[in-house]
Amino acid sequence: MAAMYVVIWLLPTQTPIDFELGLQTHYDDIVSFGLYHTAGRQRLSTVREDDVKELSISPYISSTQKRTRYFRSQLGLRLNRYSFDVNSDRPENSGTRAATIVSPKVALIFGPFEKTECYLNYGDGFHSNDARGVTLKVDPNDGTPLTGAAVPPLVNAHGGELGVTSWIIPKVKLTASLWTLHLDSELVYGGDSGISDPSGASR
Repeated sequence: MAAMYVVIWLLPTQTPIDFELGLQTHYDDIVSFGLYHTAGRQRLSTVREDDVKELSISPYISSTQKRTRYFRSQLGLRLNRYSFDVNSDRPENSGTRAATIVSPKVALIFGPFEKTECYLNYGDGFHSNDARGVTLKVDPNDGTPLTGAAVPPLVNAHGGELGVTSWIIPKVKLTASLWTLHLDSELVYGGDSGISDPSGASR
């Protein structure tokens, strides 16, 4: 994984502000990973075998505003672009797909009061699905067409957090928080079938 960061500092005004611009990339090249029928740890036959290439490019911008001596805010926006390239032993399950998702974030920080801060965060995130499920069209066992079997490449997540952080003990950072996370959907991978089945939302 490679990451590049560019930080721009603005001259202090009545509300000091700093900006951070960044670009994160990640590339996976996975060769010949699959699911097999076995006995006594010996392979008998192949359920499915795939080569997968996955690339993500994620530019982002983050800003911190110092409102008062005891209050600052942080705003962020991230653009996530993913591309999937699957080469399957069943050509019908091969293919390429791409998806983009935007993730805004906001944080409010109060303090420090006696080396202690309180914070409130909210943001959108995502999880990426298994590339093999993204291009799935037929049952890898027998080639039976699977209508609507392909799963979405990226799935939204929404989270919030309320917490407190303290440095009141020298050389020790203490944090306690309450948080919630909502995922629009999750997957259940069939270890025998080699198929990813989408399930409902979770919290």
